[in-house]
Amino acid sequence: MQAVVLAAGQGTRMRPLTDHTPKPMLPVADRPLVAHTADTAIQAGADELIFVVGYEAEAVRSYFGDEYGGVPVSFAVQEEQLGTADAVAAAKEHLEGPFAVLNGDNLYDAESLSGLFDAAPSVAAYRVDDPTSYGVLSTEGDTITGIVEKPDDPPTDLANAGAYVFPAEARDWLDVPLSDRGEREITDVLAKVIEESTVTAVAVDRWLDVGRPWELLEANEWKLGQLDRRLDGEVRAMRTCAAKSSSRRVQSSNPASSSRGQRWSALALISGRTPTFVGRPFWVKIPTSATGSNSRTRF
Repeated sequence: MQAVVLAAGQGTRMRPLTDHTPKPMLPVADRPLVAHTADTAIQAGADELIFVVGYEAEAVRSYFGDEYGGVPVSFAVQEEQLGTADAVAAAKEHLEGPFAVLNGDNLYDAESLSGLFDAAPSVAAYRVDDPTSYGVLSTEGDTITGIVEKPDDPPTDLANAGAYVFPAEARDWLDVPLSDRGEREITDVLAKVIEESTVTAVAVDRWLDVGRPWELLEANEWKLGQLDRRLDGEVRAMRTCAAKSSSRRVQSSNPASSSRGQRWSALALISGRTPTFVGRPFWVKIPTSATGSNSRTRF
């Protein structure tokens, strides 16, 4: 199964994080966001990855190269941001049979994606409490009969989770007209596939569309929770720590000297231009040489 991974967008709602980095390349746990999508696709059975790139394309190219996860990789360029169908059309020359389309800023569980691949042609569906904020699938049993965007009266609670497996014929159905918002929509391609084929709705157990900064935090929570935990070296409680930022020097107070008897946390210092402390709230004394006056700041 060829998997087309859409990674051409900047992600304006993620600014300033995406001022110089495409949204799919933002870090999530130990790798870029889109690498998690690619890894899940490979685990689900993809034997070739085709990345559609555009904004800051070299970041994607240099990370994945010609082979990733044991499967070949190729790239297609979307010259203008004209929608998801336009992005897939940019990869048309690489398509040789049934193909999956995945958003490079979406996360799925591998088992559900494997089921999507096996049920082709198919669309990933996710049950939501309030379907009015999503594209919603109409179904008869497991068969999709249509899709409607953000309906006031949703036909089901199945949100379109943005992952598709299309038949080989869909390669010739990608040139859809511009929508009212000036884009070529992948859902218009899906409508043609529904007319010509039996398309199955495959419920996914876990899905996250990473479009905003707080969703990036959710993505990190998900993927960090899957990492093997390891502790290297020795961790000891500290009563005093120091860091340099240019000519400034910051020192924490000694908990034993507190006249108020506050309880002080052990501190961890992360190196960088700005001192960063991890732990419960504590007081830091900044000497006169740093600010021109003595001060105590609560963190």
